[in-house]
Amino acid sequence: MRPARPQPDIPRPDATKGTDPLWSAPSKWIDPTIRTLLRWEDRRRQRRALLYLSDAMLKDIGLSRADVENEAAKPFWMP
Repeated sequence: MRPARPQPDIPRPDATKGTDPLWSAPSKWIDPTIRTLLRWEDRRRQRRALLYLSDAMLKDIGLSRADVENEAAKPFWMP
């Protein structure tokens, strides 16, 4: 009978290694993503609402019709 040969060190699979970092902690990217989407939706809604204000109401808040049209023309992602 031959003596047992030493086994090479084979790395064992680790549950945390080799996993996709995107899925390792979803809350790290889901929460900020949802907040961003909600902020964009709120911005779009507010810009659309400005278009329906009368000139007198716009004057009360210190905006002109041209200001409102410029603001409403911006894409939702632009502050």
